[in-house]
Amino acid sequence: SAMSFTLFYMAVSIPIQILLGFGLALILNEITALKRFFISLYLVPYIVTPVVGTLAISWLFKDRGFITWLLSLMGVNIQWYADATAARGLLIGYGIWGAVPFIMLMLYAGLQAMPTDPIEAAIMDGATWWQRVRFVMIPYLRPIFIFIAMVNIMDAYRLFDSVAVMTQGGPGNATATIMYYTYSVAFEEQLLGR
Repeated sequence: SAMSFTLFYMAVSIPIQILLGFGLALILNEITALKRFFISLYLVPYIVTPVVGTLAISWLFKDRGFITWLLSLMGVNIQWYADATAARGLLIGYGIWGAVPFIMLMLYAGLQAMPTDPIEAAIMDGATWWQRVRFVMIPYLRPIFIFIAMVNIMDAYRLFDSVAVMTQGGPGNATATIMYYTYSVAFEEQLLGR
């Protein structure tokens, strides 16, 4: 189950992280006013240490947490840590929140380094904004996308701190990852040498 959740986490979170990061990088590339403010705002999840960020998010979603309370006012009652689907969604959401600033920053830097000639040629040829993104920007940024995907695959494989702080692998073993399972076998079950 730890292997299947780790693979599921990778398959769901990494594409969403890349799409959101690329979207934010495109928006940041287009705006001119308050650019420094938005960069600072986007980098907040990247600045916060993982354990502190995980604690803050987990407190918001506890049984008497702020988000749970707001949802209960609207008639939505979710047991975030008792339901396997909700706990997995919470971990995936936190993973997305933590990884998107790095991706946005990398892709924004790639967009800033991109030569203007191909974009100007596409505009002269009558390409729409979407065609410029699809046929000019994305091929130019392909090496950065590959680098980001590889880094995020490694990060998803070694996911431990969020699981240990937020769900402790529960409910049951629904959110146990490979690293958390290795830790629990070695140190909780005292089977370190086997």
